[in-house]
Amino acid sequence: MRHTLFLVAAVLAAICAAYEDASLVRSSEALTFDDDIHLEERETGGRLRLQSRGTLADIIDLDRIASVKRVLCKDNKILVRLDDDKPDVTWTKGQILIGGPQWNCSHNIDKPESHTIYAKIGTLLRPKERVVEIHTTEAGPLEVFDNAVIKVHYQQGELIPSRHKRYISNPLRTVLNRVDYNASFTRNIPFNNMGDDEAHKTVNLYKRTGKNEPDADTDSNATYDGKDFLFRCHNCHGYSQISYYMELVIYKVDNKPIIKKYMMEMDVNTKITHEYTITTDQEISLTKTGVLLVNHSTPIFEVPLATFQTFSPIMLTVNASTQANIALKAVTKHATNYKGNVELRGRTIISQSFVEGKPTKNDVTVYNWTVTTTDQSVDANRTFNATFAFYQNMTIKPYISWAQKDIDMKLGPPVQISTRPTINAVSTGDTVKRCNRVHVYVDTNVTVAETDFSVDAFGIHIWNVKVMDSLSRKINVMEAELSYKCHADCHAENFTKNNDVSMNTACGNPSKKLTRNDIEFSSLYQLWGNYVLFSAEEGNATWCGNPGRACGDCRDNVVSDTVNDACADRIVSTELAASVSRLAKFIEAEWPD
Repeated sequence: MRHTLFLVAAVLAAICAAYEDASLVRSSEALTFDDDIHLEERETGGRLRLQSRGTLADIIDLDRIASVKRVLCKDNKILVRLDDDKPDVTWTKGQILIGGPQWNCSHNIDKPESHTIYAKIGTLLRPKERVVEIHTTEAGPLEVFDNAVIKVHYQQGELIPSRHKRYISNPLRTVLNRVDYNASFTRNIPFNNMGDDEAHKTVNLYKRTGKNEPDADTDSNATYDGKDFLFRCHNCHGYSQISYYMELVIYKVDNKPIIKKYMMEMDVNTKITHEYTITTDQEISLTKTGVLLVNHSTPIFEVPLATFQTFSPIMLTVNASTQANIALKAVTKHATNYKGNVELRGRTIISQSFVEGKPTKNDVTVYNWTVTTTDQSVDANRTFNATFAFYQNMTIKPYISWAQKDIDMKLGPPVQISTRPTINAVSTGDTVKRCNRVHVYVDTNVTVAETDFSVDAFGIHIWNVKVMDSLSRKINVMEAELSYKCHADCHAENFTKNNDVSMNTACGNPSKKLTRNDIEFSSLYQLWGNYVLFSAEEGNATWCGNPGRACGDCRDNVVSDTVNDACADRIVSTELAASVSRLAKFIEAEWPD
């Protein structure tokens, strides 16, 4: 992946535009180009400004010289046959020679199929009348101008999601009216429910009954029938507002092109919304990772970089390609239903700076990330642990094209951004209490390719100079607890609901009233704790087992270590103590406050 120089194409086009069809000798007057383009999208206020200016060098375009009749290329030598009826030429050493495919002449060992010419004149010979023999040397693309300054500033407007224009599939927003919005819709990854027929799709990940491997699709009518497990992301969408700034300054020093300044900043404001469910009716364990949907390169905006009187303009285009990825691992011991939602917002800034004579800057920073949720519901009777991430990889790639000539240059470097929210839902239980905990972890991966200026002009790879190292960052953006709830676990393992068991069976048969002096009194058990309240504790209960013998007032919950001083109502059989104590624990789990 290359960071490539779009200026060269503008220069080459300007050269061709400067010549008249009958021109044989370049004028001594320096050729210049100077463009200042302002564009604004009325709907959102998005703005783009492009400024380019410079002075061209001395270049010969064989396609525009009427005297040229035939051209033959071999190794580093070019033979030019001139027409007998046309004026002679006065080429000199050091001039740059270009020619399109019409001459069927390849001056490129690496790409002989290109049939194009790009070279610098080394020496000139005249072996015959009307024949010019040119011995060439390699020419770098920056040698076609004396100086140049390019500035691009792109500020995306305010994006207001609506039923028909809610974006995540292609998180960039087109900024020019000339772009077909509807066409952009059909190329989006259809995460969200936008009301658009092409985009109204649900992403499902499921395991069919009797199958070993999980599958995935976008069937909005999918049901649980015939499945052992179903994950549905039925309303996952979002968008990113992109601001882009690039500045490039090049001068010719000692007859060599020098990059004086390069700056690039991309500011990405992101919003992500997920609404999802997980359903299973049995014990299951599965893992699934992979790419669900791919959108190949789609134009985000396109503007003329340089315009000419006699040639088509050079176009600056920013493309974006995206793919939807899923990573899911789930383990459950019993039937489980889980549904939830989450909304994330935040900002990622990618910045690069190269100024001659100063240290380079190459960094990624994140700001103001927040997360909210309105629903996290886990219905599980046994252990449940699910971790999933549904996210996009987005590649932004600027490049230029010039239909008039065979020029291929990519304005870069390509920037890859992936913001991944990973949600972990866990349900665990002890004897009487079950707790459900949901966490979200957000990380951002950013990769910026090595910043080169690399040009394929006329099918020839003619320049490759490194400017900045590649940039790769993984940033742990945030971690947050979305939900933590506990309740009485009436479905705990080894616990049987005694729906058909009588009180006598559970607590023992009733017997005579016992006093503290009875032999059987020693077999009774004293209940402890504040979650069991007896009726005697709400009244003036002062009888302690023997008529006329007072003990502590039960209204004050005085519970002594000795049986003789305990409230009489707290002295129960072991069977009743076990049942009431378990009930107290259920109450504490369900209503901790």
